[in-house]
Amino acid sequence: MCNADEDLRSPWSDTVHFLIPQPDTAATGFAQPAALCTTVSPNPANQSISIASSYNIRKVTIVSADGKTLYAKECNGCLVTVDIGMLPDGPLFVTIDTEGGTVTKKLIKRE
Repeated sequence: MCNADEDLRSPWSDTVHFLIPQPDTAATGFAQPAALCTTVSPNPANQSISIASSYNIRKVTIVSADGKTLYAKECNGCLVTVDIGMLPDGPLFVTIDTEGGTVTKKLIKRE
């Protein structure tokens, strides 16, 4: 799991920080699912996206609406930046494999 105090700066500005909810195990004894602790921004996007998670991100895959894999990369960290400028416009699906589970988020790519 990633450190909540880790400096997570946006590639667009040195003053913007991501607020990532930490998995809460106090009430139930179970960590929150990765879906609640993972964000993809901005959305819609045109050049790059930042993926942030409370869990260590192991792999990011981007798939088109017709099921073609457009991007896949092994990762190691709680913040990943992906250049999507070369991907086609339209709906895309970003699958994020983390230590806390696998999450798929819809992304709109625009020119």
